Amino acid sequence: MKNLYKIAVLAALFLGLSAPLLAKEGGVKAQAEEALSAARPSADLTQSLEAYKLVMLKSDVEGIMSFIHPAFFNLIPKEQAKAYFTQKFASENRPVVKAIDFTEVGPVQGYSKGQFAAIKYQTKTELPRPGDATPEIDETMTRLLKSKMGPDIQVTIDEKRNVVTVLMNTILLAINEQNTGWKVIGKQDLEALVQAKLLPLDLVAQLR
Repeated sequence: MKNLYKIAVLAALFLGLSAPLLAKEGGVKAQAEEALSAARPSADLTQSLEAYKLVMLKSDVEGIMSFIHPAFFNLIPKEQAKAYFTQKFASENRPVVKAIDFTEVGPVQGYSKGQFAAIKYQTKTELPRPGDATPEIDETMTRLLKSKMGPDIQVTIDEKRNVVTVLMNTILLAINEQNTGWKVIGKQDLEALVQAKLLPLDLVAQLR
């Protein structure tokens, strides 16, 4: 039971700390790879999303850090977040993001310090299923996942592969502050930043 709880919490943290993006394949891939080897975040939103996809798929911790909005590090120190990702990427029980489909990329809007855009998307994530799992354990794990990641997620158990697949619809906020490149904030983190008053008031007002 303790191991199940750890897996559920790990999945929630992995997706909530900085929701991973998978941009659609297209002509920007070469540009994204160039951005990955250079400054990473770009002034172009589509290119930044593709570059962020690359750093997530490559488990590039430094790259991931470069895409997280700086305000987040007032909640969790950067070195602590970096250590978290380094440890979790090395874990055999870590969640693996298999796909993300964008359902809506909102218009780029302005605020006092720059630009922002809301992005709706669906993630498909695979988690390891305990080898000794029973239907009762599967039910418990499903309940734990929903308690940590939201009641609307879809959980599928593959007994042959011993894999748990989670489909989750969520929202990401992309912010380009003072033309420093697009950074991201996950939905749960956004709520925490708003409550802590760590984002500009005129930006928060437009999000309500």
